[in-house]
Amino acid sequence: MATIASYITNDQGNFINSQGDKVGQSLTSTGIYLLDNVTYRVSQSTFPGPVSGTLKARVYGYSGTYGVDSIPDGLPLAESDAVSISSLVKDNHFTSAANKTFIFSGSNRIVILPGIYVVTLEADVLTGSAVGFINTATGAGPGNQSRDSGSGWVGSSTFDMRFILTGTPHSLLFSTSGSSSATATGTITHYLSVEGAFGFSGSATALIEVDNEATERKTYMYKVYDLNDDFIGIWDDAIDPFNYSQEVNSAGSSTYVRLARNSDSLTTTTENLLDSDGVTIDDSEDRPIQTTVKSRNQIGPGSTVNHNYRVDVYVFYGELSPILDSNGAPILDSDDNPILGQSGAPNGRRIFTGFISEIESKYGDDETTLVELTSFGFDLDQYVIETDIGDTTVPFNSYDPSDIVSEAMEDFNSREGIMNVTAQSVETTGTTVSYTFRVNTYLEVLQKAVELAPSDWFWYADLGQNLIYFRERPSTPSHLFYLGEHLENLKLRSYIGDAVNDVYFSGGQIDDDPVTNLFKRYTQTPATNTRVGLRRLNDNRVILEDSAQILSEGEMDRNNRIQYRSEITILSQVYDIEDISLGDLIGFRNFDNYVDDLTMQIVRINYAPEKVTLSLDTLLPRVSKRLEDLRRNMDAIENENNPVAPTV
Repeated sequence: MATIASYITNDQGNFINSQGDKVGQSLTSTGIYLLDNVTYRVSQSTFPGPVSGTLKARVYGYSGTYGVDSIPDGLPLAESDAVSISSLVKDNHFTSAANKTFIFSGSNRIVILPGIYVVTLEADVLTGSAVGFINTATGAGPGNQSRDSGSGWVGSSTFDMRFILTGTPHSLLFSTSGSSSATATGTITHYLSVEGAFGFSGSATALIEVDNEATERKTYMYKVYDLNDDFIGIWDDAIDPFNYSQEVNSAGSSTYVRLARNSDSLTTTTENLLDSDGVTIDDSEDRPIQTTVKSRNQIGPGSTVNHNYRVDVYVFYGELSPILDSNGAPILDSDDNPILGQSGAPNGRRIFTGFISEIESKYGDDETTLVELTSFGFDLDQYVIETDIGDTTVPFNSYDPSDIVSEAMEDFNSREGIMNVTAQSVETTGTTVSYTFRVNTYLEVLQKAVELAPSDWFWYADLGQNLIYFRERPSTPSHLFYLGEHLENLKLRSYIGDAVNDVYFSGGQIDDDPVTNLFKRYTQTPATNTRVGLRRLNDNRVILEDSAQILSEGEMDRNNRIQYRSEITILSQVYDIEDISLGDLIGFRNFDNYVDDLTMQIVRINYAPEKVTLSLDTLLPRVSKRLEDLRRNMDAIENENNPVAPTV
């Protein structure tokens, strides 16, 4: 969905006082949409007594002067599903009025064309007190408010309602009927706009209708490559919609694809016809003669479903359409052809690539095969970082953590690892640390590098491009989600149980004292509204105080505060979900409280074609649970040689 028109205000409120009372707002649509819903900020008044009944939103044409005294014209073009007044929040003074969405369904999902409309809020049934709605007396809205209290509609240039009208961008077809001499002097696209003037002769008439075949849909392509990296085919029998999950500060993900086949399934292929000597037989024009061959070999050797084969998953959606200037006219190139702009990924976007790690076939009534695809980040934990001479003790002395990442990944890539980095995917932290890795995998190098970095740095693996991103938490949101447009509601959790402001750090043996371990304590004043929070860090590979201080203060900087956590779902109809990445910062709007100033980071993505579910947090997860468990088991050993008390 997209916003057709809106006006956000909280200046004041007014009431719908009786059954049949109506209030409306004129607006302008600048595109072509399939109507979805309208959101008002409303409440039920409980003074002097309870209120009950039903409300509906309706859409009309208009009459009068837009922005001055425009009012609904004629019969409604569409009406929403009924909303029970009892479902509205209770509020006598508008201070707690909340967004309520009125949904247009079935035949009421009309096509909204460019032009002026009036959207209304009407009390079809109302008993008891009144229904409140938010408006303003500034006259600054896109059109003007109108009202019918039983004596007919009256427009006002002073008032404007708060509203958000949304719809799905839609495509059009153009057709004519009547005389064969009908001509069109303008131009038309099969996208989201009609450009130019159309003239007709004879008895012709014109019809503009919705092109249901052109509505946005997503298709997925599974391209398969053998062990030589040669393309060998496409899976065209995937049953379930493609989906995957991924977390920040992790090496990647696995997903499952269910295919409508097993080893006994017949497949038809086209091959060159050969003679008895195995030579291709050509026709009279020297073209190979081909024949159709049926085979049951669909799983395993000789098929496209075999262990360790690479599979690339592409998504196709959106369109190529002319780029328009400020007057709505197509921008032309030097040959007078429209310059096309891309919306979405009409030519395809690779969103996942990995190898076949598991195959499970079923026989009998359900003849299917479940294939597990594992991203190439898997390899990061299968190779131990080494020096040029094969030494598994690898020191990084006076390094920026970002340089540790770049150098390690360059080495990993030279060992036939597929994941890599670029100058753009790794940002410089501006700090200097020293650390020695001993029999550590490349995954553990990445995890340690993000710990050595300043507070709020993170990394993730791009599953489509096989790139490692190492970055600082963004300072400004990449995505803004509006209540009533992208979100119906928000469940927000705040907590202080993980606050950290007192750290004991146990390191390795100090160079000038081979019998004593590095043992330090670092503290911060507890943040406002938090408590003392203790954390014990252990790493016997840290022997320098500077590195211990960076790790300890980074832990406190990240955790010495109130944390917020939430999970939201964004539909692909209202947002380009393929543009959402791990680590992105998001903000909120239309809550009219502290939430509008809150920014949260995406720490987990659950992707599906029609929606994406995002886990949000103000605190980035540092390392996986597996690594935490390993460290917990090492605590006793690493603390053996600590002095009696830490130095301060």
